[in-house]
Order: sequence, then structure tokens, then C-alpha cells
Amino acid sequence: MDYIRIGLILKPQGIRGEIKVSCLSDRLDRFLELEYVFLEDKGTYTKYNVKGTRLGDECAFLFLEKIYDRDAAEKLRNKYICVDRKNAIKLPEGRYFIFDLIGCNVITDTGENIGKVTDVMQPGANDVYVVKNDKSEVLIPAVKSFVLDIDINKKQIIVKGDMLQEVAVYED
Repeated sequence: MDYIRIGLILKPQGIRGEIKVSCLSDRLDRFLELEYVFLEDKGTYTKYNVKGTRLGDECAFLFLEKIYDRDAAEKLRNKYICVDRKNAIKLPEGRYFIFDLIGCNVITDTGENIGKVTDVMQPGANDVYVVKNDKSEVLIPAVKSFVLDIDINKKQIIVKGDMLQEVAVYED
């Protein structure tokens, strides 16, 4: 099962087991919709029912089932709050989760294999795919005029081959 990190537990809040969570998602209000979450601890995921949620300016405050005091909440500090793919936000057409892009093969429309996406940088105006092959690392801007198709199911991204030298940055 795929798990998606949506928050990081910062600290206990008060004495009744409430936890303060830093939001890792684009939408803070998504915490209001959660019936349950998974807490990630060293590769293990434990399910907790959400008993209450309130939102702060840039964080969420959660009450989780079986966490009824400050000591229990303290043990959750620095653990990630995750959701399963079924409870992931439905993205609009043409938007993708970064973890779905990682591992995609990047090829040109003429069939040249560029390499695999190993990271996605978010420097500002547009994302940049970090693509590695046996010889080099290539930085490719994720812009519609250059990226022709993304097929997450096939783990494949097709880019315009004739524009590659113009827009890509090569690092040896």
C-alpha cells in the first residue's frame, strides 16, 4: 500500500493528548476531512482514528484515538502523519504527486532515452525534473511547451527532443 505524508507532528498541545501538526500538503483544510490517518515510524505505519480536528494559521491540531494525555502525545513527536492513496487529494488534470514522478523514464518524442527522474525541484515558476542516467544528470523544466506527455501508469515522461539542447541543463 502507498502512503502519502501530509503532516509532521511537532509537539503535544495541552494536556489532553492533542497534537500540533505541520502541514506538508498544499491544503491545510484537508485535515478536516480525515476519518483516520497512519503514523509513520521507521517504515511501519499504524492506523489511528481521528477524533477531532481544528486548524491554526499554518498548522492543524488533532485528537487521535487512544492518545488521551500529554505523555502519549509526546511519544508521537517528529512522526509523520500519512494517508493511504484512497484518501489522497484528487489532483486536477495535469498535476501529479512528486512521488509518482520519481522513477519515471524520460524519453524524447524520437525515442532517445534520457534517464529516470530521481527528484523534483520546486525553485519557483515551474518544477524541474532531476533526471539521471549512467553518464550524467540532466535538469529538465516541467513546462507544457517541452513536456509532451506524462503517463504515471507506464512510468514514462515524453519530452520534445528538438528542444532538449535549448532547455535542459547537463551536469557530469
